[in-house]
Amino acid sequence: MSQDEITRPMTPGSRKLFEALMDQTPDRVYFKDLRSRFLVVSKALAQKHGCQSSDELVGKTDFDFFNEEHAKDAFEDERNIILTGKPVIGKEEREVWGDGSVTWVSTTKVPLFLESGKIAGIMGISRDITQQHRAQAVIQHQNDILSRDLESARQVQKLMIPGRVPDFDGMTVGVSYRPMEAVGGDIIVFPVTPKKFTFFFVGDVCGHGLSAAMYTVLVRHLTDQIAAKYDGDPSEFITSLNKLLIGQFTNRFMSAVSGHFLLEKSGHLSYVAANAGHPAPIIYRKQTRTLETLSFTESLAMGLMDQPSSDTVHGVLDTGDRIFLYTDGIPEILDAYGELSFEQLIRSTIQLSPQHQADSITERVRQIGDEITMEDDLTLAIIEGP
Repeated sequence: MSQDEITRPMTPGSRKLFEALMDQTPDRVYFKDLRSRFLVVSKALAQKHGCQSSDELVGKTDFDFFNEEHAKDAFEDERNIILTGKPVIGKEEREVWGDGSVTWVSTTKVPLFLESGKIAGIMGISRDITQQHRAQAVIQHQNDILSRDLESARQVQKLMIPGRVPDFDGMTVGVSYRPMEAVGGDIIVFPVTPKKFTFFFVGDVCGHGLSAAMYTVLVRHLTDQIAAKYDGDPSEFITSLNKLLIGQFTNRFMSAVSGHFLLEKSGHLSYVAANAGHPAPIIYRKQTRTLETLSFTESLAMGLMDQPSSDTVHGVLDTGDRIFLYTDGIPEILDAYGELSFEQLIRSTIQLSPQHQADSITERVRQIGDEITMEDDLTLAIIEGP
């Protein structure tokens, strides 16, 4: 096929429209023969190749303008089109020019057929996407940085929350902590206190992701500081922590339940707890096989206003009794599911050890969350009396 054969079938009017298109289109449009030599090219393509006239490209190939690797790839694509008759549609190509500069194009190449049905050449359109590709590269770079930052944050949070679970005097403990993302907004810690209290703090920051995780790290740091002066009043602990949190983050708050356990001389395990807008702990009584929910006075989430804490509650765990400390992801997912309650899940797994029960419950809730397309951080601690 020659240049004349491309335009000869056109009427004078069609030929003028074709020439106008080739002069005005910003895309690089070209026709090639069976040896991948240029026959007709658009003005934009000629200018991109540094030519004053489109006629300067006639008879030349990609090897005259690009480095050998790119020219060879393009040539092989065109040979395959000629041999199979199958077009190449929207292929993203990296062009390396003779001077070493790099551009990117989206290329479509289709076979040209004679009236006999034989392939006589190729028509191609290359659209410059260099700016879009560079923008995508910047976004990808930023995403890579964010991914590395998230992984670093995950490692930091993993070390701090729940951190080391201490050996509980006279108690058996199981803890399961499952953020919905790389990092989470739940917190469960057991800070060291100056007296023989086994202290606990369970919290749930509003929201998810990195900002919520940063809040939990701050809370972990502050709970360690305040617990160093803890005298046995969890309501005062919550009030002190709240004073430090107010104003630290805009529109950020958290619910929490806090308190301590103490092994009495009688052998019973006593507990003291206070609440700040958090789901109340549940107690399983082994002797009667009943479940009870701790009852608190009205309370508010921390980080919003003064005096968020409830009054303290007191009680005792007998041998084999268990207390369940958790965040709202567990009951909310189960409520949305509607076929299994938290209480039923507790009863059906009560024969397991506290750690195995905690893992079993959070795994089942996670599976249900996947089924109903609902996600939340899942935190559960189970403490069994002596």
